[in-house]
Amino acid sequence: ESRYVKSASAIRAVSHLEKSNLSELFPKSKVTMIPNCVTIPDSLPDRQSDQKIKVLFMGRLNHVKNVDLLVKAWNTSCRDNNMELTIAGPDEGVIDKLDHLISGNIKYVGPQYGKEKEKLLTSSHYFILPSSNE
Repeated sequence: ESRYVKSASAIRAVSHLEKSNLSELFPKSKVTMIPNCVTIPDSLPDRQSDQKIKVLFMGRLNHVKNVDLLVKAWNTSCRDNNMELTIAGPDEGVIDKLDHLISGNIKYVGPQYGKEKEKLLTSSHYFILPSSNE
């Protein structure tokens, strides 16, 4: 990546730790922190013993994101009623292929913005990104 850094006007970091690490790696470059628009509160509520474990996928529903593999794996291994998978995001031609697989402890809620997005993020215990690109 060094050859790209030499011609970059800035390097984007998404956290303070990443900014610090990148500044050490590339001391002559301008490192700018621009978070991914997700603010995590100082404290999150503890999960109650009778509460479902909530797993969230949030992103574009695109074939590259491997949401189909996630749903197939979930159906194979997470039949536990104490767990729930929520899929959120704009559909880019994937949801029709998944429709017959989404049932029980999997739900698709569509794109989420503002307060709805924040509520979904803060109420989830885990965030999953099955993409082969990230």
